[in-house]
Amino acid sequence: QPAALTKDKRIIHKQLRPLPYQQLFFTTVSYLPPYPLFPDVAPAKPAQQNNVALLTATANPQPVLQHVKEQYPDVRLFSFADHHRFTKKDLDLLKYRSLVFTTEKDAARLLSL
Repeated sequence: QPAALTKDKRIIHKQLRPLPYQQLFFTTVSYLPPYPLFPDVAPAKPAQQNNVALLTATANPQPVLQHVKEQYPDVRLFSFADHHRFTKKDLDLLKYRSLVFTTEKDAARLLSL
């Protein structure tokens, strides 16, 4: 946990003033290394790592976009409304991309196609 968060937690706790029976929790996000959604057809290493996309249907794609941009600065974002149900037409947008990132939540929806 970042040191700055400790101070922020005290301030937030003071502002919210939880009742004695309430608990206040804080979370952070950490990213694991990416892994292929379809490992049986994924190449060992994509041919063009400069043709990268991020496909997401989350309320705020910025944190995951920033994370992917650390490795792939020219990533193209394909963002849909939160809880969007992907269609084959949506996937057609990605057919010329050599590498596509998504979240685990969105990957579960993609697998339903």
